[in-house]
Amino acid sequence: MAMDNLSMDACSIINMYEGGVLEKLSDINFYEYSVGPSVIIETQAEAGENLQTQLSMGVIVERESNRDIDARTLQLIKNNKIGLGEAESIALVESIGGVFCSDDKKARSVGSYVLGEDAVTGTIGILKLAVSREVFTASDAVCCVAVMV
Repeated sequence: MAMDNLSMDACSIINMYEGGVLEKLSDINFYEYSVGPSVIIETQAEAGENLQTQLSMGVIVERESNRDIDARTLQLIKNNKIGLGEAESIALVESIGGVFCSDDKKARSVGSYVLGEDAVTGTIGILKLAVSREVFTASDAVCCVAVMV
Protein backbone atom coordinates (compact mmCIF):
# COMPACT_ATOMS: atom_id res chain seq x y z
CA MET A 1 0.00 0.00 0.00
CA ALA A 2 1.45 3.36 -1.04
CA MET A 3 1.85 5.96 1.67
CA ASP A 4 0.72 9.55 1.35
CA ASN A 5 3.35 12.20 0.79
CA LEU A 6 3.99 14.47 3.79
CA SER A 7 5.71 17.65 2.62
CA MET A 8 7.47 19.35 5.54
CA ASP A 9 8.45 23.01 5.80
CA ALA A 10 11.53 24.34 7.60
CA CYS A 11 9.69 25.15 10.83
CA SER A 12 8.45 21.57 11.21
CA ILE A 13 11.88 20.12 10.34
CA ILE A 14 13.56 22.33 12.96
CA ASN A 15 10.95 21.52 15.61
CA MET A 16 11.19 17.80 14.85
CA TYR A 17 14.96 18.05 15.11
CA GLU A 18 14.87 19.94 18.42
CA GLY A 19 12.26 17.55 19.82
CA GLY A 20 14.23 14.45 18.82
CA VAL A 21 11.53 13.38 16.37
CA LEU A 22 13.43 13.86 13.10
CA GLU A 23 15.79 10.95 13.71
CA LYS A 24 12.81 8.74 14.65
CA LEU A 25 10.82 9.31 11.46
CA SER A 26 11.84 5.88 10.17
CA ASP A 27 9.90 4.42 13.11
CA ILE A 28 6.91 6.68 12.39
CA ASN A 29 6.40 5.32 8.89
CA PHE A 30 2.87 6.59 8.27
CA TYR A 31 3.91 8.84 5.40
CA GLU A 32 6.49 9.22 2.70
CA TYR A 33 8.28 12.21 4.24
CA SER A 34 9.56 14.82 1.81
CA VAL A 35 11.10 18.27 1.56
CA GLY A 36 11.72 20.68 -1.27
CA PRO A 37 15.10 22.19 -2.11
CA SER A 38 14.32 25.49 -0.36
CA VAL A 39 13.55 23.73 2.92
CA ILE A 40 16.91 21.97 2.81
CA ILE A 41 18.64 25.32 2.42
CA GLU A 42 16.53 26.99 5.14
CA THR A 43 17.30 24.29 7.71
CA GLN A 44 21.09 24.08 7.19
CA ALA A 45 22.04 26.05 10.31
CA GLU A 46 19.71 24.34 12.80
CA ALA A 47 19.07 20.82 11.51
CA GLY A 48 21.19 20.45 8.39
CA GLU A 49 23.39 17.53 9.38
CA ASN A 50 20.50 15.51 10.81
CA LEU A 51 18.33 16.27 7.79
CA GLN A 52 21.14 15.23 5.42
CA THR A 53 21.43 11.93 7.31
CA GLN A 54 17.70 11.30 6.93
CA LEU A 55 17.90 12.17 3.22
CA SER A 56 20.88 9.88 2.63
CA MET A 57 19.11 7.01 4.43
CA GLY A 58 15.98 7.53 2.31
CA VAL A 59 13.81 8.31 5.33
CA ILE A 60 13.07 11.72 3.82
CA VAL A 61 12.91 12.30 0.07
CA GLU A 62 14.00 15.51 -1.64
CA ARG A 63 11.29 16.57 -4.08
CA GLU A 64 12.50 18.27 -7.21
CA SER A 65 10.95 21.55 -8.15
CA ASN A 66 9.87 22.50 -11.64
CA ARG A 67 8.71 25.60 -13.46
CA ASP A 68 5.06 25.15 -12.45
CA ILE A 69 5.89 24.53 -8.79
CA ASP A 70 8.25 27.52 -8.75
CA ALA A 71 5.58 29.77 -10.29
CA ARG A 72 2.98 28.58 -7.77
CA THR A 73 5.47 29.05 -4.92
CA LEU A 74 6.05 32.67 -5.90
CA GLN A 75 2.31 33.24 -6.24
CA LEU A 76 1.69 31.83 -2.73
CA ILE A 77 4.43 34.08 -1.29
CA LYS A 78 3.07 37.18 -3.03
CA ASN A 79 -0.59 36.56 -2.22
CA ASN A 80 -0.19 35.28 1.34
CA LYS A 81 3.06 36.74 2.70
CA ILE A 82 4.44 33.35 3.80
CA GLY A 83 8.02 32.11 3.61
CA LEU A 84 9.71 30.40 0.70
CA GLY A 85 9.91 26.93 2.27
CA GLU A 86 6.30 27.08 3.44
CA ALA A 87 5.05 28.17 0.02
CA GLU A 88 7.19 25.56 -1.75
CA SER A 89 5.86 22.79 0.52
CA ILE A 90 2.24 23.81 -0.17
CA ALA A 91 2.95 23.97 -3.92
CA LEU A 92 4.51 20.50 -3.80
CA VAL A 93 1.41 19.07 -2.09
CA GLU A 94 -0.78 20.77 -4.69
CA SER A 95 1.32 19.18 -7.42
CA ILE A 96 1.78 15.61 -6.14
CA GLY A 97 -0.84 15.29 -3.42
CA GLY A 98 -0.49 14.40 0.22
CA VAL A 99 -0.29 16.40 3.42
CA PHE A 100 1.43 19.70 4.27
CA CYS A 101 3.28 19.71 7.61
CA SER A 102 4.00 23.05 9.28
CA ASP A 103 4.24 24.43 12.79
CA ASP A 104 3.78 28.01 11.60
CA LYS A 105 0.26 29.31 12.33
CA LYS A 106 -0.01 31.51 9.23
CA ALA A 107 1.39 28.82 6.92
CA ARG A 108 -1.03 26.26 8.34
CA SER A 109 -3.90 28.69 7.76
CA VAL A 110 -2.84 29.26 4.14
CA GLY A 111 -2.34 25.51 3.70
CA SER A 112 -5.82 24.80 5.08
CA TYR A 113 -7.35 27.35 2.71
CA VAL A 114 -5.46 26.09 -0.34
CA LEU A 115 -5.38 22.35 0.34
CA GLY A 116 -8.22 21.77 2.79
CA GLU A 117 -8.00 21.22 6.54
CA ASP A 118 -7.55 17.46 6.20
CA ALA A 119 -4.37 18.01 4.17
CA VAL A 120 -2.58 20.00 6.89
CA THR A 121 -0.84 18.84 10.06
CA GLY A 122 2.06 19.79 12.29
CA THR A 123 4.65 18.12 14.47
CA ILE A 124 2.11 17.68 17.26
CA GLY A 125 -0.21 15.95 14.80
CA ILE A 126 2.60 13.57 13.86
CA LEU A 127 3.27 12.90 17.55
CA LYS A 128 -0.45 12.26 18.23
CA LEU A 129 -0.48 9.77 15.37
CA ALA A 130 2.67 8.10 16.73
CA VAL A 131 1.08 7.76 20.18
CA SER A 132 -2.21 6.44 18.78
CA ARG A 133 -0.30 3.79 16.80
CA GLU A 134 1.86 2.99 19.85
CA VAL A 135 5.13 4.05 18.22
CA PHE A 136 5.66 6.61 21.02
CA THR A 137 4.30 6.65 24.54
CA ALA A 138 2.35 9.73 25.61
CA SER A 139 5.22 10.52 27.95
CA ASP A 140 7.73 10.38 25.05
CA ALA A 141 5.53 12.75 23.03
CA VAL A 142 5.23 15.21 25.92
CA CYS A 143 9.03 15.21 26.31
CA CYS A 144 9.41 15.95 22.59
CA VAL A 145 6.98 18.86 22.77
CA ALA A 146 8.63 20.26 25.91
CA VAL A 147 11.97 20.49 24.10
CA MET A 148 10.39 22.12 21.03
CA VAL A 149 8.63 24.90 22.95
